[in-house]
Amino acid sequence: MPEETDAELRLKQILKANPDRLSRYRAASVAFAIVPGSNEAIVFQLWFNARHAEFERDNLVP
Repeated sequence: MPEETDAELRLKQILKANPDRLSRYRAASVAFAIVPGSNEAIVFQLWFNARHAEFERDNLVP
């Protein structure tokens, strides 16, 4: 299994610290300084969605 990057570890902390998907997304986008509407925002959303799905699966979040 490949090692997690600093960004992935940082995102895991954000996911654990926030109670719901929207607050997790907002906190992560602020932490990673994502500019709404940018190309980075599109890539970030895809990355966040994939990591959040893994988080929900691994932690059985309803």
